Amino acid sequence: MKALRCLLLACTAFAAADLAAPETGTGSPPAPAQLADLEARALQHNPAMASAEAALRAVEGQLRQGGLDAAATAALTQTRLTLLADRERMLNKFRTLFHHTLNDQRRVEARQRLAALAREAVSVTRQLVNVGAADLPDQTAIENEAKLLESSLSAAQFELDELRTVLESTVADPGLELGPLEGDLFADLPKIDRAEWHARLLRESPALKAVEAEIAQDEAKVRAGGAPHELATAQVELARARLRAEQIRITLEVGFAETYADYESAVEQLATYRGGVLDSAERAYEQQLAKYRQMTAAYPQVLIARRTLFQMEDSYVDALEQAWATAIEIQTLLPYELPANYAPPITGPSMPAPPAPPAVKPPV
Repeated sequence: MKALRCLLLACTAFAAADLAAPETGTGSPPAPAQLADLEARALQHNPAMASAEAALRAVEGQLRQGGLDAAATAALTQTRLTLLADRERMLNKFRTLFHHTLNDQRRVEARQRLAALAREAVSVTRQLVNVGAADLPDQTAIENEAKLLESSLSAAQFELDELRTVLESTVADPGLELGPLEGDLFADLPKIDRAEWHARLLRESPALKAVEAEIAQDEAKVRAGGAPHELATAQVELARARLRAEQIRITLEVGFAETYADYESAVEQLATYRGGVLDSAERAYEQQLAKYRQMTAAYPQVLIARRTLFQMEDSYVDALEQAWATAIEIQTLLPYELPANYAPPITGPSMPAPPAPPAVKPPV
């Protein structure tokens, strides 16, 4: 029994040493990449983002210079709002891409530990079978589990590699050597106050501000009066703009409610994992390990406890990903497009042609 215990401890120590051994290489690896640096590079090098920045600066420069008539000012203001909305959508997607990639990086790290654990379990179980302390069904079950874990690691690594490729091509900086992404996903998670961001959504949403600018123009036309036909046309355009504004408001309200609910759900899960679940799983593993060292628990029980801990960490990464994605959507004021099946463009009734002047009878 003492010899068996020494054998198992030696196998465990060898696997732990193998996991802790640093990778060797001839060249220095690229420096870790942070969001702020990659975003700044993208705004400078990504052709679409760089051209949008240049166009926005040009429009804002013209507005600051002044000297434009009311129509030109209104048109430039509308163009600026459109550019700002498009810019926010792009930055929203870029930040989501970064944090999604960082989450996948954390997931790969967790699954690497889990796969290493599975390989260790296979090795130890084979030793147990050889000395008669385990049977072949146990060995088959653990080997099958190891294969599934290796497959899940390969899938996670493939997704990470694909997302890193997309991130690198989106930054579009030819001088970029993309190293591992860096960031504390939990410490840096934005704290979203529902009342504050709901008010900002209705006050600052680019989509809503754009249609409100149309309403202001149409109201001015109605106040100006004019011929009956012109006034009727202005009133119809005003009504259509107000309906569009209401549709946009409803869409934004629904989107905000759903997104904030997802954010709160993810934050609650994170609090659960960090406040109890992860700690309990870690304590369970440490207790099983202590029992194993005292020869009062079998080694597979230690492996099960460690597997549970790593699976909890994987679920924790899922919650982090959801929390970040929803927080970014809320902070960019949810610049959603109106779905075609929800708020189609309103087509007002066609205005009747003005009546033709009465025919003048030629004098007899």
